[in-house]
Amino acid sequence: MVVVTGLGGCGKTQLVRRFVEEFGNRFTSAFFVDGTSKDTIRNGITRYVRSLGSAHSQKSFNESMKFLSEDATCQQLMVIDNLDDDSIELASFLPRWTDGVVMITSRSASRGQLSPSTHLKLDVMSLEEAVEMLARGMNAWPLEEARKPAFKRLATDLTRHPIAIVQAISYMWNAEMTVETYTARLNTYRTKLTRDYTARNQTDRMKYVTAYAAFSASYDVMPRTVQMFCHILSFLHRQKFPLRLIMLAVRSNFSTVEHEYIKDEGDAFKRGRECLVNTFCPSGPLDDVGLDDMVTQLKRHSLVTIIENGNEQILEMHQLVHDWGRLHIPGDEDRYRDAAVRLLCCGAIKNNQLMSQYLFNHVQQLKDTWKSLHANDAASFSFIL
Repeated sequence: MVVVTGLGGCGKTQLVRRFVEEFGNRFTSAFFVDGTSKDTIRNGITRYVRSLGSAHSQKSFNESMKFLSEDATCQQLMVIDNLDDDSIELASFLPRWTDGVVMITSRSASRGQLSPSTHLKLDVMSLEEAVEMLARGMNAWPLEEARKPAFKRLATDLTRHPIAIVQAISYMWNAEMTVETYTARLNTYRTKLTRDYTARNQTDRMKYVTAYAAFSASYDVMPRTVQMFCHILSFLHRQKFPLRLIMLAVRSNFSTVEHEYIKDEGDAFKRGRECLVNTFCPSGPLDDVGLDDMVTQLKRHSLVTIIENGNEQILEMHQLVHDWGRLHIPGDEDRYRDAAVRLLCCGAIKNNQLMSQYLFNHVQQLKDTWKSLHANDAASFSFIL
């Protein structure tokens, strides 16, 4: 077992992904599991085993664990990513293999106790590393002596936090902004957020205030529709969102009700649909080019990553970006939650199995809403599950 711990946004997942890219061929198989909750771990393991072929397609979680444990002679690699909740007992999720490897990433340093001899602690960058990363990102490396103080100040103000540095580079590059101007802007946002968090007694957010300030600076220069898209995504799972779902929903004008038990859809349906129309179709139906433009805006500011998986384009967010998008919703957040529910319901249709495999975790992410769902939406969620 290998455990990688450190501050959110310091590169834990990226480091493990790089390891898998370089050394994955040494293992018979390698797969990632979302460690956010017991449900996501259980579902991730089960879905991985089911993906191995028709002989395993109906296996339960217990059967999946038994299968992985019986295949003990193979060198397998399982990555449990973002195991941040200390209350999760991990023993029941570990296959009983002899040659297999489990890698864990976590913000919680206490997870290192699982394997003290192979516990890798990551931290923020050194000042020299941060300055070089900024300079290379701005195509200014090697730095002229006269420019070093400005870059050192910005690296320090960014607390040498890797994800904040990436965000700063994206902003300056897109806005053609100098380091000095961005430093002043960053500090304006950070001062405001610090004041807000203190007034609301939300001191737990302070350790990420610089990263959040960098996200806020990028957010404010994006079109309003892209900002709204970001907030809708914050109610869904941060990984494996199929972009094709949006175009599927657009074609029905966000009104799909495949599983209708009650004619009156209720206020949540109307709020969610209105929010989706205002986000994706404010001046007419969205087409593929329009969606590409919205996604490009998010990518340009390093807020999302797009992964090509066969014919599917999958959108993913870093955990800190996802958290920030939810924490900084302006005004009434109900409409964004209702929009997320409505979007998933538009995908709960027959003959949509290829996309449905991606929707499971998004429905799970909205678990807190299940008891209050309209009967038709509850039926749609049940269909996906």
